[in-house]
Amino acid sequence: MGYAIAFTLISSLIIFVIFTIRKQNRETIEKRYPDIHTPSSENLLEVSILKAKKNIEKQISKSYLTSPSWMLFNSSDDFVLYTFKRNGELMITKNGNVKIVSYELLNDNQGIIIKSDKIEHFEIKLARNNLLQLLKLGNDDSLLFGNYTEFKDNSSEYIKSYLSKYV
Repeated sequence: MGYAIAFTLISSLIIFVIFTIRKQNRETIEKRYPDIHTPSSENLLEVSILKAKKNIEKQISKSYLTSPSWMLFNSSDDFVLYTFKRNGELMITKNGNVKIVSYELLNDNQGIIIKSDKIEHFEIKLARNNLLQLLKLGNDDSLLFGNYTEFKDNSSEYIKSYLSKYV
């Protein structure tokens, strides 16, 4: 029984010494580096949750952009289809002729750069209800698209009626 008491006292003394040394090391670091900031676990958790939300939103937005092909509404009599691929390629089909360019999403999916013969920067303005609108920065040019799967079999009158509800 004497050994158990001795063992308990020695263990307690070792634990006390370890905690004292750790506290002194922490105080020494804080004295040497007064501007050091160690976030609390609550702040760290909050930041992690925000980053996870942004990552999920980015995936959802990219999925929304890349899932369908997009039919361009405001082109002349030409049939123009934009297909955004997950690897950053953009296939632009005009009357059956395909041109492959690249694109890059920016600013938490609020902007997009399309690189072809020229580099163009657009703001993603409307992305809901099977519609996608890209506004070119610096002028009033706008590209309005509809989900090709949803609109391919509809008449131009139906499309105009649908667009009047949202644009």
